[in-house]
Amino acid sequence: MDAFFERFCHELKLSLTLRVDRWPKPAKLAKRVSTLEQKHDPAPTRPEPRDLEQLRQFILRLWTGQGWQGLKQFPARHLDKVPWILYWGDADSIVARNGLLEAILQLLAPRWKTCLKPLIHVYLLYYNPDLPGNDRLRSFILEHLSGQKLSQPSLRRWKERAALLFAPNAPLNAGRWLIQGTPEKVPEALVDLGLSGELAVGNFLRQAVREALAEMVRYLPAKLESLSPLLELPDRPSQCRFPELVAEAADSIIPAADAIATLEQQEYLRRFFLRHLSDPRLGAGATRWSEVSAEAKAIFIRWLSRQDLELFFGVVDRSAYDRQWMYRRAFWETYLPYMEETWVALGPLGERVLRRLNLPREYHYGRLVGGSHEQSVFMIRMRGYVFVEWSNNGPLRIWKQEAFPLRFGQPEYSATEIRWSNEHERIVHASPGTYSWQRRAREWIQVNLGITPKGSYELT
Repeated sequence: MDAFFERFCHELKLSLTLRVDRWPKPAKLAKRVSTLEQKHDPAPTRPEPRDLEQLRQFILRLWTGQGWQGLKQFPARHLDKVPWILYWGDADSIVARNGLLEAILQLLAPRWKTCLKPLIHVYLLYYNPDLPGNDRLRSFILEHLSGQKLSQPSLRRWKERAALLFAPNAPLNAGRWLIQGTPEKVPEALVDLGLSGELAVGNFLRQAVREALAEMVRYLPAKLESLSPLLELPDRPSQCRFPELVAEAADSIIPAADAIATLEQQEYLRRFFLRHLSDPRLGAGATRWSEVSAEAKAIFIRWLSRQDLELFFGVVDRSAYDRQWMYRRAFWETYLPYMEETWVALGPLGERVLRRLNLPREYHYGRLVGGSHEQSVFMIRMRGYVFVEWSNNGPLRIWKQEAFPLRFGQPEYSATEIRWSNEHERIVHASPGTYSWQRRAREWIQVNLGITPKGSYELT
């Protein structure tokens, strides 16, 4: 028994000392580790801007006056603050001046243990490959991380992940690595890279996320669900870590996903871009879609047609007295691929029903006033014409686009203004069960719009 116990203890001890690859930990553990490390291995403290400007001016005077000999007079007790001024001034920064940067790195080299952590922090925070000295700073960091015994957990982590952070193509490596696991692993992967706190919104991660988005486009529709954890802050999903990348993502992902994404994936993308760019039909002042290409915007508006169709028919099924809505729904579903823009305006009863449906808050619609309380309208734009479906029991009204009196995306519509404007055509929903009005509408659309849908509107 003693021999067995000794062997068990020996194997347990051995297993505890074996090195385990530092793959992202479970979320709670990763957060706890990050909290402890922040307590015992805190991020470097940024000096006050006034102190940084004074420090920068002092170094510039030393360098301009005496060159290297002047820099050697810099007080050693302030060397740990020098990394913070390397990117100060953007295009006029020290990283933009190869000669001065090389001299400063030579000054820091003897005391690299003191300066390495703030140097890495600044590099990851202000990373800018367009500056001439950015790559030299990267190689200096990599040189002093490699082969050194490091006591601080943050430095050890950065050393283990050097290929993802400090290799010449590190942003591409990091971007690919971030999306190789499941979407739930992305926040843990960021912690594992040491990209927490302000580094979670730093320039290096911005470039890595840009590379990750490009990789996502290459492998669509796989990895699509990594979009939210890459761009949204984990504790504040309504906020983006890099708002400017949302428009870039819309530009590249929406056209690529249009033909291959499932309906569930399109819904995922709809909610994401509505959350961060708003509804492109609301007008330029209320959205950020002006930063997105016309192609991607048009595709997205077409995607919203399915959402509007489901919204309208979901509401009228519960608020209108007409029980023939399943026929109208089936008819318009066959035209979804051809809808260029849609908009829903709900009456008082429809709004009450909508609140009970508990739909995502990203959904937008207008309010219909001046009609009976149960009335709502569904507006559809296709190939130069506007179609308006009414509840309850109203005919299908058709206008030429230039003659339609109202603009899509308005917050409020007058039922009287729609009803009494001169439409181009009116089709009464007669005998839906025998598909009478459907045949007439289909023929009219075929003749005037040149559209022949592939699917059938007949219920089976």
